[in-house]
Amino acid sequence: MNGRPPDRPPRGELLVEETFLNRLYPEATARTWRDKMLRLMEAAGHDLVIIDLSRQAGQKEAAEIAWWASRTDYFVLALINGLFWQPGDPLSFEEYMLGLVQESADFADLMKKKKQKALELIDRSLDHGADGCLIGDDLAHNQGPFVSPRHLDRWIFPGLNRLAEAVKKRGGAAFLHSCGNLTTLWDRLLSLGFDSLHGLSPAAGNDFRLLFEQGRGRITLMGGVDLDYLKPEEVEAQKAEILDQVGAGGGYILGSTAGLSAVTPLDSFRALYGV
Repeated sequence: MNGRPPDRPPRGELLVEETFLNRLYPEATARTWRDKMLRLMEAAGHDLVIIDLSRQAGQKEAAEIAWWASRTDYFVLALINGLFWQPGDPLSFEEYMLGLVQESADFADLMKKKKQKALELIDRSLDHGADGCLIGDDLAHNQGPFVSPRHLDRWIFPGLNRLAEAVKKRGGAAFLHSCGNLTTLWDRLLSLGFDSLHGLSPAAGNDFRLLFEQGRGRITLMGGVDLDYLKPEEVEAQKAEILDQVGAGGGYILGSTAGLSAVTPLDSFRALYGV
């Protein structure tokens, strides 16, 4: 992440769902997510683990962070919802988008609450031993941003910058995840202060080579392999292209663009990690 060459590109996934682990290890379905995850990480040579606080963030999740931080040498990240719309928000997607454009009172109140909740979860995660936080904000679809960049400049990017600063002020690493085509937002994203950006799906129109060159020395890229859509031989080709571009100078964490889920092909996963 600081630009020094590693012995090999680090490895990790945004999320690893238990449905995927049960497909990968059908004989171990009765075991805990943690047990199956440890098995996967050792087999695939992963270096980081992400604990999901985006759906629930109670004592169980805090204890999970503390366990991984104290009992393993893996780099531990907490996944925390950012500021853009989420399915659990009190406003519908349409209401959120209208509120963003019209700057309604309900929208402004929601944004204040979302930022405060994220700041609280950042502190709680780092208190329990997390090495950093990954802020999840899906800002774009395959054709580009959901809304005009000027609206993002007004309502989203200052808050994301505040979240990145909060993580780094506590000595943590600040990661950002966003789906979609981020090309037109790239300069803005680089200015927010995050250490790493996850996503970068080529299928969504992202040019990994271009974004890596523009971000070299400023941000570490993570992901970039469309695991869910590619055959094993296509995964190997995309991985080889990315690693050739990255070279030996660091600045990249190998992984998929969307994590490992119920629809992720097992053969493609094995092709990506050589297992």
